[in-house]
Amino acid sequence: MKKIISSLLLLFTCFNLHAQETTHLLELGRGIVVHVVNGEAVENGFFNDNNQLILNQAENQLLLTLEQPIPYNTMKEKYRSNLIVLTFELTSSNATLSYPLFRDKADARAFEQELNFEFIDTENSSIRFVADTIATTGFVGFEDFVGILKEYNRKQQEQ
Repeated sequence: MKKIISSLLLLFTCFNLHAQETTHLLELGRGIVVHVVNGEAVENGFFNDNNQLILNQAENQLLLTLEQPIPYNTMKEKYRSNLIVLTFELTSSNATLSYPLFRDKADARAFEQELNFEFIDTENSSIRFVADTIATTGFVGFEDFVGILKEYNRKQQEQ
């Protein structure tokens, strides 16, 4: 019985160390809302206790929106970007994804044209990524995000 327990503990420890080596944490800047990770709808299991996204050490694809209150006259209006597809590879360390906060709608529209995220690893080295927007229609909050990303990927493969 002791041998079985010892073997199970050793197996669990090895598996846990392997899992730690092949996953990385992605810290998300304020206003970044992730809807899909690698083709799967986002659930609580994708985040750790510090609200950091847990990703594989490989190519990753996120479907996200930027949501931020923007001053409009004397009030604040919530801005929500078009869907953004972000494809990148994490190789050796954790990373941070952020963007410059918008002062007004013009800033937001300009950002959506350029998609100039700041994407850096723990050594402050830039991480290469490909970003694209998807214009959607319909009611906010009722989108089939997984289906939208599958359709986007299908169209990209046909090109």
